[in-house]
Amino acid sequence: MTATSDTATPTGMLKYALVFGLVLLCCQVAVVVVTSLLQVDAPSSMGIIVIMASLAFVAQKFVTDHKRPLLSSERLRLATLGAVVTVAVTAAFQALAAALLNIAGEQDALREVIRELTIGSTSPAFAFALLAALTFALAWIVIFASVGFMTRGALKRLDRGK
Repeated sequence: MTATSDTATPTGMLKYALVFGLVLLCCQVAVVVVTSLLQVDAPSSMGIIVIMASLAFVAQKFVTDHKRPLLSSERLRLATLGAVVTVAVTAAFQALAAALLNIAGEQDALREVIRELTIGSTSPAFAFALLAALTFALAWIVIFASVGFMTRGALKRLDRGK
């Protein structure tokens, strides 16, 4: 039997946000390795696909731990923490990629995007902050809109397995 939303106590979501970040990093590394080995370009929607794959793992973990779907307050906290983690992991991964490309003497695509955004009086720091804010907004929307469906699906799978 599962707990209803009326009787459940909200759970801290930091643990699940950290698991999300770890899985997100692993998925990003896997995408880079596969696209590099196969010498293909990743589609522009790959970021959303990676977020959804990471979120599916976290949703299953939450349901396995608590035997219920997320409460709306938990969903809001997970979306916010997940978006922060997405920005942090993506920025760290991009910084590492830029450093490796700089060592190899190749051009960094993000540097070109920032250069395009800084035409005029806009500073590179502002352009980078704008990209981080857009990444946060997109990640928050994807996580908040999807995690409820994913936890309900995971709960159905858990009930079927009993």
